Amino acid sequence: MWYHSIIVRIIPAVLFLTAVPALASSGDQRLILQKGLFDEYVSDARLRLASAREQLEILQEFGLTPHSSDEPVEAALLHLDLAEGYLASSLPGLEPLASASPAQDHWTPFAERKDEALRLLRGAAPDLAAAYEGTPVRAAALGGKTMAEFHYASREVRIRGYFAVNAASPEFLAARLAHEAVHALQYSSASISGTPTVSTREEELEARRRETQVWQALGAKPELDWGGQHGAQLKALLAGDEEFRKWTVDEQESAPDWSWTQAAVSSAPVPAGAVDASSLTYVADSAVMVPRLKGTIAILRANFATAAQQHLERAQDILGTLPELALPCPKLVTYDVMKLWVLQPAHYPRALNAVFEALHPVMTELDRSRAWLGAAAIDEAERGLLANYGGERNRLARPLDDAARAVVERWVPGAPPLFVYPYPGSPPRLADGAAGLPGAWQSRGGRPEIAAAWAAHLAAHRKQGLAPGSMPTAAQEEEAVRRALEVWRLSGANTGFDGGHPDRFLFYRLLDEAGGDALAYHLKSSGFAQPAPIRRRRAASNSSSK
Repeated sequence: MWYHSIIVRIIPAVLFLTAVPALASSGDQRLILQKGLFDEYVSDARLRLASAREQLEILQEFGLTPHSSDEPVEAALLHLDLAEGYLASSLPGLEPLASASPAQDHWTPFAERKDEALRLLRGAAPDLAAAYEGTPVRAAALGGKTMAEFHYASREVRIRGYFAVNAASPEFLAARLAHEAVHALQYSSASISGTPTVSTREEELEARRRETQVWQALGAKPELDWGGQHGAQLKALLAGDEEFRKWTVDEQESAPDWSWTQAAVSSAPVPAGAVDASSLTYVADSAVMVPRLKGTIAILRANFATAAQQHLERAQDILGTLPELALPCPKLVTYDVMKLWVLQPAHYPRALNAVFEALHPVMTELDRSRAWLGAAAIDEAERGLLANYGGERNRLARPLDDAARAVVERWVPGAPPLFVYPYPGSPPRLADGAAGLPGAWQSRGGRPEIAAAWAAHLAAHRKQGLAPGSMPTAAQEEEAVRRALEVWRLSGANTGFDGGHPDRFLFYRLLDEAGGDALAYHLKSSGFAQPAPIRRRRAASNSSSK
């Protein structure tokens, strides 16, 4: 999982940073911690954007021909490109987060507060403290509404960076650690019994109950709380089980007081679940078979689109919480709060002006990427934007690599020179005799058979005399598709159905394997030109008019 790459790259540095030598002053330790967390937040966001790109590139592959592209996905990728470009150029403006904020009075290094919190937990709830004998605790990049979490993959407890940089009390941290200890023990129990690890409402209720009991045992002093969170939870617990249950459900399902506002962005389709095997069963009636297969593709598309949407949202969560590392504040100062402050300059800390200006173009482009990903079609303005950026995005069209070229030369003798470009919606200008191959057809996983199959497709059109950029007839396209599928099979490519990693010819392959006229039926109904009817000249009449 991509989480593992985050752990490998980031944890060693942050573990060091959360245990900064006591020889440094508390102010210096705070700045070192800020810098480490800043680097982790940015790295985490970039990895999530890369994961979103991977899902979008898979979406590019569904149903592609050399004559079409998925415009909403192309638009989502364009705005992701722009967001990543703005992020790279904005980092100098974000750097003040790591050094500009003054140290708070009486700030104690996080490592010391964490150790004191664990000591307090051992006294208040020894059974929960035992969970930390093999479970590390560290400050981490957590966004959205997450205050802390037990991370299943790395088996560690992560405390939101805000509470490390700011002076959250050991008592507050001890209660939070009690909550996550319950989840750690629940995970251990599920692992031992072999049951799936799925967080339920009852498990969350138990974690909150133990958290509140620890807070109560430690004195429940309001001045040691953060935003009155534990105090409100204790009040609900003392009112009885039903009131506590109701309070917990209401608190989970409503935006917390500190979040202030949430951005409204169109969402991608929700996950559609698994593919119904009956959709892959041949039906003699093509009018039934084709819609069934289209339904299969729609399910797969929805799953990949949702995964991309989730990675984009998570990246925005992480980037949007960067300001909380800079400003000591009783509420979290997120990007959404800063947007409100733009209209109320008196409430807008000057130190964060550069931060907002740096984040604004990045977040705006990510909003647009998410919006187009959830759209059915793009408008003319967006189509013009794709055209304007197309040349620059495809400027570095590159020849096929050696492995792919060798496979092409073996299975498609006489194929035109092929160049790979990233975005099928904007083909690059190439020398006469050369052909462009969209990057989605060039294997990202070391499978050059993809290039060979599409080279066969293009070669078939050239043999037909089809001019570059011209739309083939349905019959011409069927011949080219069948030639591509033939090379795909002959080259030994894996044609097994795999919903997690569908091959690039899934739709056409299944139609072809169905036999009959399923493939022809689909192509004729997909907008390919039909041959012009032959006009017969009427024979001249021998009779003369009178």
